[in-house]
Amino acid sequence: MSLEILDDPMMSTDGLCDMLAKLCPSSQMSGNALQQRLASDGAVAFLSAVFDDALTQSLIDVFDQTPTELLAPFSRVWLQDSTQCQLHEQLADTFRGAGGSSSKSSLKLSLIYEHHHHQIHQIMATDGVTAENTVGEALIDMLSADDLVIRDLGYLTVDVLRQIDKKQAFFLSRLQKGIPVFITDDNQATPIDLPLHIEKKFRGQSTIDLVVYLGQKRFPVRLIAYRTPDEVVNQRRRRAHRVAQKRGRKPSDEYLNWITFTFYVTNVESEIWTHKVVGTIYRLRWQIELIFKQWKSLLRIDCLLGTNENRIRCLVFGRMITIVNMSMIFRCLCCYAYAVYQREPSLFKLTAWLLRGGRLADAVHNHQIDNLLDAMIIAAPLSLFKQHRNRKTTQQLIEKQVEFLHSFREKSWACN
Repeated sequence: MSLEILDDPMMSTDGLCDMLAKLCPSSQMSGNALQQRLASDGAVAFLSAVFDDALTQSLIDVFDQTPTELLAPFSRVWLQDSTQCQLHEQLADTFRGAGGSSSKSSLKLSLIYEHHHHQIHQIMATDGVTAENTVGEALIDMLSADDLVIRDLGYLTVDVLRQIDKKQAFFLSRLQKGIPVFITDDNQATPIDLPLHIEKKFRGQSTIDLVVYLGQKRFPVRLIAYRTPDEVVNQRRRRAHRVAQKRGRKPSDEYLNWITFTFYVTNVESEIWTHKVVGTIYRLRWQIELIFKQWKSLLRIDCLLGTNENRIRCLVFGRMITIVNMSMIFRCLCCYAYAVYQREPSLFKLTAWLLRGGRLADAVHNHQIDNLLDAMIIAAPLSLFKQHRNRKTTQQLIEKQVEFLHSFREKSWACN
């Protein structure tokens, strides 16, 4: 349910039984017998316990990378996001989907990842319609003073920002349209049209840095606004028109004005981050998108065959066990790469290397993890590091403190 199924994620129960017999000849059973086990609460409880144990083991510190200057003031840097996996529509009662043009049944996997130590702290499986700010509460409980939280718009509420600030932690987020913005904490003040206000007060400035107050309780934050390059604005407008057309309407002029800027809010002081690099630091959030891409393209976590709820949960826990164990190996590679070569390892390349020829599965079944790590050390400088390219990685952009608007020229990320 973890390693062996990766080569054929759509494998039938008969195929699983055949594979089980090869791994453990004394375990002979029919496909129906295995299906009965996978459909039981006990199977889910067992795999859940294995996952919890793997996650606990993975949080043992083996890696201590010296953070770059812009991230050094923070004890930990938290990233959180989620990805969707479509399921058979017969599971819609348990795993609800958004419906419409989307699947009637889907699973949402929410990941909490700590960047400094390259640690997975939580993977949570919920139905597809569970709101991000609901699962986002788990991260608030993990926070300590001087932590930094970087999350997507879906997790943004003024109350959450207030909770982070109350814990003496820090946040960096895109600003969501629709949240009332005030330029004064006066309770009698009215919210401003932010793009219009900037055009009037800061005409000609490419980057704007000012204090504003969010929500009806007037929570003070530092707002950084960038005039987005025309090429990116045009991309955003084309996408806005496509999305609106699918819904049978046109995008409003107000929204089209909004997307000519990129807005960020933070409580990190300007003495730590200048306004020129705030957007560059936020690009760190895209690392979690790369993790999801790797999960789907290499680990096939979105290939979940079956119509039984417990079978799906077993498949998900099996994939998550594999993910956590691979993350421990990746941390070992990070420790070696930074200490010996001052190079960035590639999670994608490592995952492909571990899967190639059943390398990781064989090491696990034959109790040869030490040999696997030795082979990884030999392979690392040849095929497991990120390549030297003209364009900079996100890590390099942050290390070099490349200004946000200049970094568009690097073409190192998805600009929209």
